[in-house]
Amino acid sequence: MSREGAFIVFCMERYRHAKNMTGAAVANLFSRYGVFAHLRKYFGALHTMAEELVFADIDAYIARRR
Repeated sequence: MSREGAFIVFCMERYRHAKNMTGAAVANLFSRYGVFAHLRKYFGALHTMAEELVFADIDAYIARRR
């Protein structure tokens, strides 16, 4: 698995726990709003940030796309 792929899996799992969601619900949310592509595109910056900041970035990205 690539570093980006491992990061996406990490984000999904930690986001799921933080938001008390199922894995399927997170996958659906990330797919619906293009979060997977966003995480891949900005992997270079995001993977160096604390997970709380990554979650805030994900939430802001989703809010902008709604």
